Amino acid sequence: MARDCSNPRYVRAAGSDEDARLDGYKPHAQLRGEVTPEQFFCLVRFQLAGRMSPEEEATSYPDRFEGGPGFGETGFQELKQKMCERHPLDAVYVDVDIEEGKPTGHEGRHRSAAAHSLGIGKVPAVIFVKDAFEMHREGIEGLPERDLAALDRILSRCGIERDGRSVG
Repeated sequence: MARDCSNPRYVRAAGSDEDARLDGYKPHAQLRGEVTPEQFFCLVRFQLAGRMSPEEEATSYPDRFEGGPGFGETGFQELKQKMCERHPLDAVYVDVDIEEGKPTGHEGRHRSAAAHSLGIGKVPAVIFVKDAFEMHREGIEGLPERDLAALDRILSRCGIERDGRSVG
């Protein structure tokens, strides 16, 4: 862990940063903004509801997350070190499928838990709306009102509001 970590930050990778993999992928189907680590883990639990063992459920909160196969304490400490040094990292992301009425994929539990452990209140997030790129070239803005209402219901389960451009 860094000797000086008095002001850690989760810096969102952008542009030419090594970890900015999501920026150019269907940007019209993305809601970008920030969520709390708790909101992110809430979406993960919503996605995996009924498919987690009691042990997995118990560790699906940012303050109890223990990593997964191939990711030990060393990797977790390295992530925290990057945040202490303000190294740009990918935003956390959640895939949302309006047809299914729930999140269908996610990435970023380790980053979100590391941020939480450092006291970072919000993390950069991308909510990727599958329906917006598969059926509507106009993206999220072009979704029918019923789909926007369904998206809002999915996000509001975890205390996230959509304002058309940002999350949280």
